[in-house]
Amino acid sequence: ALTKKAPAKKTTKKEKLNGIEPEILLTTKCQSVTGKSTLTYQIGVDTEGKIYIRIASNSGGGYFSKEFVAVDSIKAALENIPDGSPITSLYLAKSFSGRSSNNSAFLVSALINEGVLAPFEDKKRHYVDLGFEKFTAKLEKKLK
Repeated sequence: ALTKKAPAKKTTKKEKLNGIEPEILLTTKCQSVTGKSTLTYQIGVDTEGKIYIRIASNSGGGYFSKEFVAVDSIKAALENIPDGSPITSLYLAKSFSGRSSNNSAFLVSALINEGVLAPFEDKKRHYVDLGFEKFTAKLEKKLK
C-alpha cells in the first residue's frame, strides 16, 4: 500500500523565534552603506525581553531576508573580532539563517544608523565597533 507523503511544512518567521513574534518598538529608515538605496528596518522585543532587528524593505533591487536577528547574536559576532581590527559585514553573516549576501551589509547600515558601528578610517566597507550603549539607552526609553 502506498501512503501519501505529507507536504513539507514551511518554516515561518514566527517559528524561527520559538513561536513568538517580536513586538515592533521602532521602524526607521537609513541609507545603505553604498548609498544606492534606502532601507527600512525594525527593532522589536519578545516577551522575554530579547531584542531583535530586521531589514523590512529596500528601495533598491538587492535581495535580502526579512528574518529577525537577535541583537545578542550580533553582539557575540562583534565580540569575536580581535581588538583594533576593522569590522566587515562578513563577521555578521553568521547571525542570519538566510543566505543573501546583502543581509549582513544591510544590517551594517542599520547598525551605523543606530550608532553601534562607524566607518573605520578611510577604508571602504570597514567599520569600528562603538558599542551598544546608545542603542540600549534608546530602547530602554521606548520600553518605559
